[in-house]
Amino acid sequence: MSAPETSGAHLSAAARPPRKWKQIALAFVVVYPLVTVLNTVIAPQIAFIPQPLRGILIVLCMATVRKRPV
Repeated sequence: MSAPETSGAHLSAAARPPRKWKQIALAFVVVYPLVTVLNTVIAPQIAFIPQPLRGILIVLCMATVRKRPV
C-alpha cells in the first residue's frame, strides 16, 4: 500500500483552503463592524476604566463572539 497523494493538485475544491485575500476580506467584513459597534455602545459605558483595560475588555468581548454551527 502506498501513502496517499498529499499535493494540492489532487484536492477537491471543498478541501482547499480559501485564498488569502478572501480570508482578509472576510475578516475585515466581520471584525470592522463588530469593533465599531462595540466602541459605540460599550466604550461610553466603561469610560471610567483606563484605556488599556478598556481595550482588553473590548477584545475579550470580540473573542467571545463566535460563529454558531450550522
